[in-house]
Amino acid sequence: MAALSSMLKEYGLVAKLDVRDLKVSLEFYVQKLGLTNDLRWQVPDVWAQVYYPNNPRAWIGLNKTAQPVTNQGSTITFLVRDIKEARARLQAEGIEVSEIEEAPGDVLLCFFQDPDQNSLGLRQDPRA
Repeated sequence: MAALSSMLKEYGLVAKLDVRDLKVSLEFYVQKLGLTNDLRWQVPDVWAQVYYPNNPRAWIGLNKTAQPVTNQGSTITFLVRDIKEARARLQAEGIEVSEIEEAPGDVLLCFFQDPDQNSLGLRQDPRA
């Protein structure tokens, strides 16, 4: 067994996103997406971590930066049971979401952005 895979059970995963305004970004992820702010890791005006309420071992780390925020082609994708309903809920929050597209394997995808234009997506996978 690889060392990293055995450690993931204990520590989980943090995906870092650079943001210009930590307060605005934190509000977006908590108020509009419904994630939970994990106050254990918060460094005021520098760093915050959010997670799905039912999965406290996979976080998104919001890193305040003075540099221009550039999306490097990465997309954080949220797995959902019903992509149509999830898309409609985001739109009700005023978030612009792309049309739903089908990928190989009957996977459904659509995409949106956070206030810093970081790419986010929804994914409905019939195998999950």
